[in-house]
Amino acid sequence: MEGIPLAERSAWQVAGRQFCVLLVVVYAFVVIRSAWQCDDAYITYRVVDNFVNGYGLTWNVAERVQVYTHPLWMFLLSGVYYFTREIYYSSLFVSMGLSVVAVLIFAFGVARTHGQAILGLAILVLSKAFVDYSASGLENPLTYLLLTVFWYLYVRPAPDLRRFFLMALLAGLAAVNRMDSLVLYAPLLLGVFVRVCSWRAVLLGLLGFLPLLAWEVFAIIYYGFPLPNTAYAKVFTGVATGAVLQQGFFYLLNSVCNDPLTLTAITCAIVWACVAKRWRETFAAAALLLNLAYVVYVGGDFMGGRFLSVPLLLAVCMIASARVPVVRVAWRPLTVAVVLVGFVAPYPTLLTDINYGVDRKDKVDPRGITDERACYYPQTGLLLACRGKQMPAHGWAREGLRIRARGPAVTAFGAIGMRGYYAGPTRHIIDHYALGDPLMARMSFEWVARRWRVGHFKRELPIGYFESIAQRRNRILNRSLADFYDHLCTITRGPIFSRERFRTIYRMNTGAYTDLLVKYWTEPRHMPLAAVAGPVRDATAWDAPCATVLMPGGVLIDLGQPRHPQFVEVGLDHNDDYQIVYLRNGQALAEQDSPAQVRGSGGVHTRKLAVPVAVRTEGVEQVLVRPVRGDGRYSLGHIRLIGGDEVAQQG
Repeated sequence: MEGIPLAERSAWQVAGRQFCVLLVVVYAFVVIRSAWQCDDAYITYRVVDNFVNGYGLTWNVAERVQVYTHPLWMFLLSGVYYFTREIYYSSLFVSMGLSVVAVLIFAFGVARTHGQAILGLAILVLSKAFVDYSASGLENPLTYLLLTVFWYLYVRPAPDLRRFFLMALLAGLAAVNRMDSLVLYAPLLLGVFVRVCSWRAVLLGLLGFLPLLAWEVFAIIYYGFPLPNTAYAKVFTGVATGAVLQQGFFYLLNSVCNDPLTLTAITCAIVWACVAKRWRETFAAAALLLNLAYVVYVGGDFMGGRFLSVPLLLAVCMIASARVPVVRVAWRPLTVAVVLVGFVAPYPTLLTDINYGVDRKDKVDPRGITDERACYYPQTGLLLACRGKQMPAHGWAREGLRIRARGPAVTAFGAIGMRGYYAGPTRHIIDHYALGDPLMARMSFEWVARRWRVGHFKRELPIGYFESIAQRRNRILNRSLADFYDHLCTITRGPIFSRERFRTIYRMNTGAYTDLLVKYWTEPRHMPLAAVAGPVRDATAWDAPCATVLMPGGVLIDLGQPRHPQFVEVGLDHNDDYQIVYLRNGQALAEQDSPAQVRGSGGVHTRKLAVPVAVRTEGVEQVLVRPVRGDGRYSLGHIRLIGGDEVAQQG
């Protein structure tokens, strides 16, 4: 503002400050209008409820499983819930408060000038990703606050050891809040460490990460594993890396289509960092690029924009604190450009109201990525709450209350959040998507089906697993899986401080029991003939309840007594190759191939085969049906042995 009279310059600064305050108020208004709750938040809420009521940090009170990815957020909510004993309004008001405080710190602590603050605030107000997850029940608001305070320290001149320790402490707390945030903080801390490099800095950095170290020690002792159960359920799935990477790129593309401002701002921040050629901006750009690479590497998420809201905040902090002249001088036209890009989005944040998401047909894109707020706002939106109305007014919440009142002690379904929270601690919930289930989270997904949706890797319950939970004894039919489950129960259900448990924890985390899972997937599943004898209609879906989904080891069918059939009639998925093996006294008597018979209607279709001569004459006691090649969607409809017994008996 050189050349401008002092009085006029002061008036301009006052006007700029007032406009910043106005934009913060607008942001708060937008957050209140868009506040909502997602189903996944209630997964954590059930742990909070159990914890506060004395059942420990558990999802199902009978077993210790870490179903949440944000311990710090969980503890914060637990502290509030202890006094309120109400979760819907409590979590929303905590979320809104943290988000607004983070934006205030950004506007009046991080931004170098009022013009840059206005530019940054415009981006935050109009970013769908940032607004959607400012109050959704998830941990994002606490992450926002930690990141803005971190950046406030990061951009102060002449970094010293004291500030480095504080930044390391904030990064450690952020990692306790969500472990993968280390991807964002690591390059920033590295940049500061390079400036203050010394053995004392190393020691102070380690001290700063004591919260994370303390949590990891606790997690290994209490839960038996260093990572949350959700990581095993969602990340270690066995899905091909190429398919995951492709999904990650589609996640970014979804953001471009539905929220173009977010990735545009992140890209501009990276470009400006390259122009600035300063060490702070360089390391920050590296953090953004590394974070985007991580998002692609894990396949993104099913919640559109969720994984981009935090890098956006970092990008806006970079823009607002940048010393590049074009940012400081041209903030007015840049702000106009931000507004234009923000309103190009299909659903601008400033125009959404209480009808958001109602009657929309585009909530889920073809790749399974959702506008999560649109899915849940009509039932969980804050502005839809009124006196006497149960919130959230979602069918899953009502179903959970029914389970609590008169439901079975053990039940299994997906979408476990609201139903699990309202079902209460006396009901054991088995999660088909394995977020809350320690056994199924460790069962590789790729053998079950090739159809998957990011964040939703559905497992089928192993035979006898439901009975094992209900009867509190191991009833799993497959011996290898039963042995693995025994070891897992030692960790999740046994006495916490026992030598056997700690030995099992070590062996489990070092892969000593992995071979048991491998055997489960490769060994055939045993079934009696009566279980698969009922005919299944042609064109039945391969994964229909009446069909038997096959693992690579196939299914071994016990006939009960020697049979001498002339033909075998078997229903198999139409576009896969199978092999049928006939066994006597546990030894293979004969084998025959059944190649694919592609049908336009798809699904399971009946195939009738003449059995080998050796089977007719010597008899068969077991029949093994196993897949050979195909699309990975293998299933058996039924099997029936036809004729020959009477002839054999006469002979």
